[in-house]
Amino acid sequence: MVALVASFAVLGCAVDAPTNDRPNLVLIVVDTLRADALTPYGAPDTASPNIDRLARSGATFDNAVAVSPWTGPSVSSMVTGRYPNELGIHDLRTPLPPNATTLAIHLGRAGYTTGAVVSNDIAGPSYGHAVGYDFFHFESYKGERSDGPRLPAFRADGVTGVAVAWIEDRGPSLFFGPAPPFFLHVHYTDPHEPYLPPAVFRDAALEGLERLDDRYLLEKTFVSSPPTQGQLASLEASYRGEVAFVDAQIGRLLASLPENTAVVLASDHGEEFWDHGGFLHGHSLYEELLRVAMIVRGPGVPPGVRVASTVSHVDIAPTLLDFAGIEPSGAAAMSGRSLLALARGEVADEPTVFSAVATERGEWLTARSGAFKLHVLPRTARVQLFDVERDPREHRDLSGQRPAVTRKLREALVDWQGRGSARTTGADPKRLEALRAIGYIE
Repeated sequence: MVALVASFAVLGCAVDAPTNDRPNLVLIVVDTLRADALTPYGAPDTASPNIDRLARSGATFDNAVAVSPWTGPSVSSMVTGRYPNELGIHDLRTPLPPNATTLAIHLGRAGYTTGAVVSNDIAGPSYGHAVGYDFFHFESYKGERSDGPRLPAFRADGVTGVAVAWIEDRGPSLFFGPAPPFFLHVHYTDPHEPYLPPAVFRDAALEGLERLDDRYLLEKTFVSSPPTQGQLASLEASYRGEVAFVDAQIGRLLASLPENTAVVLASDHGEEFWDHGGFLHGHSLYEELLRVAMIVRGPGVPPGVRVASTVSHVDIAPTLLDFAGIEPSGAAAMSGRSLLALARGEVADEPTVFSAVATERGEWLTARSGAFKLHVLPRTARVQLFDVERDPREHRDLSGQRPAVTRKLREALVDWQGRGSARTTGADPKRLEALRAIGYIE
């Protein structure tokens, strides 16, 4: 299925005259990408050379936290600068509300040309994400199929091809002079399961390891029947092959960008490979699902910066708007903060950032400030406190030893929950089909 949506940013809104000295802006979202699968976050040098070059030319945020282990809530926060609960998004099925003011709307009003190329249904038109764009190209990552599991179809090379073509069309006009600056949102769904990268990447990743049957991967047999150590090693290697493939395509995209372009790259959430006894994502808030990549490059950002401060998906929108010289206010105000001051070496207060997921057992919540991360577990409301710098695998619960920290973070969570808005509606046939397409429901 292909959806092409063209719109003027917001009908009836005044549009500022283009300012051509403003940078172009690119938001690259990589689905299901663990930070530790990338070279800047400790993976081998060969894991992601293009993303590594991007990191070395800008700022890498070592402690970036996803607002959710699901795509929909995470992308909604990226493009609005607000937490999902503030948007009325409390579960996987809830769309971006139609009254949300997004990056595309802000930038369209400021004279930017806005475009998007998206391959995940849950970040597509049926979930409200096409509003405000002049150009929105959507194709489902997994193709339609009636006789079994859906295969990857609109892969990273296809996404990059559409994005590069759109960029090339933004050139100067003989009659109208220089083109206005652009904002481009690119969403790669690789390396989402079924971990079937193109042959050259799969062969390189699996060298010396067991080659898993395609149907074993497509049917996610490893979820219901825990794999052997050999199978687990091959699963992780197949995933790394997907990461290498998307990294190569991001390299193509970056090479096509004009010089005066700011880039933010982030992952929406991670992926579990039996770290806490499970697979895939959406079921917990441990670090394998919440620690994400976040890299910022652009005017005024020194190369090779590492930032230790805790940051969140809600910081992405204000950062991109800061590059454009836009500061939202009033109803469009954001919960996040621009990261440019941190990237330039300025010292700021350590924030508390929040994450949530609705599970079959109830809502699971976390609050993180500095090294400490508090979990409020579903059903029982039992708490766990971890020092994720010293204990990144979250094995040693410190809640009994650090009662003051536990109490402070729990109070912050209560206050944050109080900022939530009413739940929006998510039960719509098109949205249910989007969940089926990506494999989240049958």
